[in-house]
Amino acid sequence: MTANRDDDWDKENLDISTKNAMLRMDLKRIRDAIDDDLPFDKLKEIASHIEDSYKN
Repeated sequence: MTANRDDDWDKENLDISTKNAMLRMDLKRIRDAIDDDLPFDKLKEIASHIEDSYKN
């Protein structure tokens, strides 16, 4: 039983770490897009794609 709890905790930590890494990459995408002076519509599209990916 203890092993299962540890495995669940490790999996949850891995899931959180993975989501945090993805969020950092997404924030970098937005920052780079702003630095590249992308049009507002393109920024909205990027933000929409990122938002959709976190709804799942």
